[in-house]
Amino acid sequence: ARHNMIRVFLIAAAAAASQIKGNAADPVGTVTVNPDNHTHTVNKLFMGCHSDSGFVHEPRGFYSQLVFGESFEASLPDTAAAKGMQDLISIQNIKNGGNVRHCDFELYTCDPQNNPDFSFTEVAALDGTSGAVSFQSHNFPTKYLGLLPTKAEEPGRLGLIAINNAGDKASASFKKTAGTSGYSFESTTTPMSFMQINNHLQGSCSGGYHTPHGSDVIMGPVADKEAATWIYTHPPPPP
Repeated sequence: ARHNMIRVFLIAAAAAASQIKGNAADPVGTVTVNPDNHTHTVNKLFMGCHSDSGFVHEPRGFYSQLVFGESFEASLPDTAAAKGMQDLISIQNIKNGGNVRHCDFELYTCDPQNNPDFSFTEVAALDGTSGAVSFQSHNFPTKYLGLLPTKAEEPGRLGLIAINNAGDKASASFKKTAGTSGYSFESTTTPMSFMQINNHLQGSCSGGYHTPHGSDVIMGPVADKEAATWIYTHPPPPP
């Protein structure tokens, strides 16, 4: 199915094109447009759709094709919003190859998808720690990656949290250290507690994720360095 190409064109446009006829004086044909003569209104819900398995578009999935804001640009348009999109990152674990996403505000790794739940912006640490970072959710911009309220079945579980006080700021702040394989993220307030996968799947969305890429994301002491090592990737451009 991924190699199928689907193209839907407006019938009205095809019909209009079929009416263009040449003559001896003008064998190619001429189209004259009078913008003051409005005879029809195009339904604003009309659009074309396109799924392309080609090299350029393959990561972008099924997108809408519109007259304005079309989705097949090779690069994002030069707008403030587009530049903000270029700052987005996805966070991938090097041990299981899964990308971090939130679901029901809990953090998991799983197969990467074209979904804003996988997109974050790295910002300066909310607690003010020099050189440290915080991760702001793209689609819930008032929330940040941080420790969820203690869960008896899984201490240290990470998710998206609102920032209401100094404790929340500390919970959402991480010392970023570069290594040979990627980055590690250590709590700014709890030494030797690092962001990592634990190869467990618990929570309301856990049934949708599977090994080898699926795991919960937690904070805790490191038993496996690869499980606590991460790289940045860039999510596909949005539709």
